[in-house]
Amino acid sequence: MGLKQELGFRLPDIEGDLKVICAPFLMKVYHDGRKLKRNGRKGYEVTTVNGEKTHFKLTVDFTLSHVVEYRGVRTRLESPLPTWEYIVGGIPILLILAGGLFGAVCGFIGVTYTYSFMRQHRNVPAKIGVAALSTFLTFFVYFLCAGILTLLFGTPK
Repeated sequence: MGLKQELGFRLPDIEGDLKVICAPFLMKVYHDGRKLKRNGRKGYEVTTVNGEKTHFKLTVDFTLSHVVEYRGVRTRLESPLPTWEYIVGGIPILLILAGGLFGAVCGFIGVTYTYSFMRQHRNVPAKIGVAALSTFLTFFVYFLCAGILTLLFGTPK
């Protein structure tokens, strides 16, 4: 199941094509086929048509969609998912209630993979199936790890 996604975009005053290759927990940025390195909080450095150096940032917004920010303007590179997909795909995040920070981390990983799959596929039964499988695996891994940790360290008294 390939979760790698390629998002092309252009910026005003910047010659050439920009491209982001992203997958869960991975992001690479290219300008005319040349890989750009992130320059700390400034973002990625590019040269304008006038020859001046400037930066743009790539982030993820609250809808977990990739966003490019250039000269104060934020542009979404992909459309948000429909509400029902956020609800169905977001079920693993409920592990926060069961396991605090550890549950939140497990849930976030499951949600990230599910949303990545949902963005790339149009088949609704496949989306529901992957969401169900991801939810099951996320809960299974969480409870398995919690059980192992309990056996190793015992329960607090």
